Amino acid sequence: ARDNLNINTRDFQMAKGKRKNLTNRNQEHWASSEPSTPTTASPGYPNIPEKQDFDLKIIKIKERLADSYTISITKDISKYRNLNDERKDCVIYNGIYPLSSIRKKFPKERYLFYAGRLTVKKGFGFMMDAYIDYAKSAGNHLRMIVAGGQSGMESHELCNSIRDRLEYEGLSESVDWLGVIDNVDEYMLDSVATVVPSVCEGFGRVVAEAMFNGSLVIGRDSGGIKEQFDNGVHVTGYEIGLRFNTREELIAHFMRLTEDASFIEPYIDRSQECVKKLYSNDNNAKSILSFYEKILQGHAIG
Repeated sequence: ARDNLNINTRDFQMAKGKRKNLTNRNQEHWASSEPSTPTTASPGYPNIPEKQDFDLKIIKIKERLADSYTISITKDISKYRNLNDERKDCVIYNGIYPLSSIRKKFPKERYLFYAGRLTVKKGFGFMMDAYIDYAKSAGNHLRMIVAGGQSGMESHELCNSIRDRLEYEGLSESVDWLGVIDNVDEYMLDSVATVVPSVCEGFGRVVAEAMFNGSLVIGRDSGGIKEQFDNGVHVTGYEIGLRFNTREELIAHFMRLTEDASFIEPYIDRSQECVKKLYSNDNNAKSILSFYEKILQGHAIG
């Protein structure tokens, strides 16, 4: 039987009691944490130990999950992970700021604000294309203030292409590039609106931060941003921000703010009612404590 067995296989090492002494070369072909790619033994030597290892891991995972409790930060994440057992799974939103941090300021300064990484996934290029088309056609257009850093070569090239187009359209002076800053809240407070164009945002922390700081949010109607907007409708009965999916919708929002921004205060008031209820540090701590108490009560009853 040994003549039919490759001595470099994991099976042979285990049979010889040398599992802990596998060489780096052999480990490259078999990572103990990845049982989905077994080493192929000869037909004369069944690969039984590997299957036993795999089955044992599955059993242990199921045992752990059977007594596990999960907290998701959005309903979408909970749904995606199939965490729908009300006895053991719950959604508790991030705590952004304490309740005492809520504030607003009027009148606003005439600018739009963006805070985040300057990447395609964050929707930065999409937003800036819409802004340039808007600024070209709007007589007294709003400025755009950008806070955030570049991330990799793709981001660098994206920013260069945007600067080139701004220069070509004669709009270079309409955009302020601040880079990474530590006083984002102050810019949110003074802005007419904060734009959150991210393509796939899990929660959308910038949305809640802007609302705490009394800035109207213009956000893409998807992912965590959509969930926060939907929560606002549920809490207040009305929209708490301006949604968009297309570039034309985003441009229309910019135009509306340019013509008359007096409508934004009720939106801001409703958004702050929502963040006080769902996204404060105070509510986050109370919700987690309540969930812990529920867990302990369940174990006591059991």
